[in-house]
Amino acid sequence: MPIPITLPPVSSSATRVTRSSFAFLKQNGAACEQGEPVAYCCVHAAANAPSEELPPLAQDKNDLFAIVLAPTTGTIRWDPSMSRGGWLDFLPGLAPIDWTNEEVVLGTIEPSPGNSKAPLPLDKSLIITVGHRVVEWADPRGGILPGWYNNIRSWTFSERPFPIIVATSCVFRFAVLGEQRTSHDMHLHAARPLHVDYQGDSLLVPTVGTLLEELLRTPEETAAIMNEMRRWLGSLTSSEPWSTTSLIGILMERMTNGSPLTRKPVILQRNGIATIEEAPAIALSAESEDALIFKHSSLPLTLAFTNLFRIPKDFQMILINNFVRVPPRPVEELALSYQHLSHILSQKGSKLFVTNNFIHEPGSPLIRPAWNTDITASYSFRTRRINEALLDLQARNALTVLDFDLLKATLGGKAFPDSSHGDRHFDARSRELILEAV
Repeated sequence: MPIPITLPPVSSSATRVTRSSFAFLKQNGAACEQGEPVAYCCVHAAANAPSEELPPLAQDKNDLFAIVLAPTTGTIRWDPSMSRGGWLDFLPGLAPIDWTNEEVVLGTIEPSPGNSKAPLPLDKSLIITVGHRVVEWADPRGGILPGWYNNIRSWTFSERPFPIIVATSCVFRFAVLGEQRTSHDMHLHAARPLHVDYQGDSLLVPTVGTLLEELLRTPEETAAIMNEMRRWLGSLTSSEPWSTTSLIGILMERMTNGSPLTRKPVILQRNGIATIEEAPAIALSAESEDALIFKHSSLPLTLAFTNLFRIPKDFQMILINNFVRVPPRPVEELALSYQHLSHILSQKGSKLFVTNNFIHEPGSPLIRPAWNTDITASYSFRTRRINEALLDLQARNALTVLDFDLLKATLGGKAFPDSSHGDRHFDARSRELILEAV
């Protein structure tokens, strides 16, 4: 018997929710696996009455998607009226469709012969995801979360989700977001409903030092930094200052929003828009400490970047004139910072998780030390000391270590040729590692 592919209803008199028509990810008559993303639409959701606690979920720089998963394994038959194509699949305000109290049937799936798995519950077959664009005019249309985003959040449409933040190097990107940015594997394999907030490193690297600095910064210090950034804007002399202006604007927005570790997320559920508590689980990566770090000469402002090639030339001059490039922090300082951050988070009811590093020496076989140099100056020696410091903090219940060193050694070098960027097997095991921990 065919099983319907449905969009569960939003039942809230306080919330106005509209959507676009659907874009189909599978052709009519195609085979699909249970839990596979098969369709999506773009959504706009806001409280009917103005509310500071419940701001709009999709306006200006936010892009909100509803992703429908296949309830079972089988062959898809679509209702063609559900997809109008073109801009009507991507702009919920162009020809808005009310997301009302009634279920919407997009089509059906004829289960495969011998398929005995129970279909996914209606609420668990829908994922809501929102991306906050780095710049407002970045074109986000055509596909799921196709733009350049500061952070991406996702959650299942079922009961109130358990919030986690993943603020790491690129190591977790595909493990969390998946290859299509649908995050469905993360949610399908979780033991409970999750709200996942992914803070990437495409611009600023989330090191323990910069995250701690944001938490400790006073309003007066924030105001002084904002004045300094305004001074930077006034000092630009380049004939094409737009790239530096955008970067400064991004930094100012982050200053205004405060630490991402203490925000209360706004989500869309069956009963409308709601806020949830601060994340009780926060995952960081010790690999982030390899970033290029610049400390302001007089203000509590530290910036960490993956590389200098992404920094506009005008902003490089700002760094030269106002910042000091600092060397990698001593392991003892890093350990104290992790301990301090853990203490602050624990007072808020949050727990800290940190991935350790794979021990290797760049440019050499994996187990060879730096032969012609002082061993204490080698990359692998520092990595061992950081890993040992993290284990010591774990023994004192300050944090939980996510053992990437063991995981990478188990999979072997072919899974991640440059030691950091892995294949889908590595991503799957990485996802298991964090899901088992939290």
